Amino acid sequence: MTMGRSARSRPLLLVLGLAAGSGCDRPTADVDFGGEEQGPDRFHVLSEDGGVKLGLTDEVVYFSLSDSLQTEIRSEMEQSAEREGIGGMIGGIVSSTVGRALGFRAKYPIEEIRDIRWQDGELHVEFVEPGRRLDEFRVEDRPAAEAFREEDVRAFAEEFHRARRDLEAGGA
Repeated sequence: MTMGRSARSRPLLLVLGLAAGSGCDRPTADVDFGGEEQGPDRFHVLSEDGGVKLGLTDEVVYFSLSDSLQTEIRSEMEQSAEREGIGGMIGGIVSSTVGRALGFRAKYPIEEIRDIRWQDGELHVEFVEPGRRLDEFRVEDRPAAEAFREEDVRAFAEEFHRARRDLEAGGA
């Protein structure tokens, strides 16, 4: 069953926002709700449906909701709050809080990632720490690793390798 983007956004937000551990002692990702500045994007790609952004800065690889999906969700929440009258005022407070949370990023420091590549029909991230993986992230009903196009992952991987070399050489 194919759902519209806004119908998918709610479960997507919940799943991507929970950076829980997956078979190792530490959480798989650090989550930033927009308060930390990581510098500008060096490179990014969007999932096939345009809802998830896989980004790269000089220091981190991250997953986030795309700007267009964030805008769409905020607009839906504002319209809903306007329609609800006094209940909308409460909804507006909730919308404001949720709206800020939409800017989250699940971040992975570059030095903790050994390799990024296209393998077996999906994005493959190999971490330095054994047992660490991305499998808790899902887009609709499939792992996030399957949500990106091959050519986008290959281009992202090339830029990741350049960023890793730059970081190991002591600067971007």
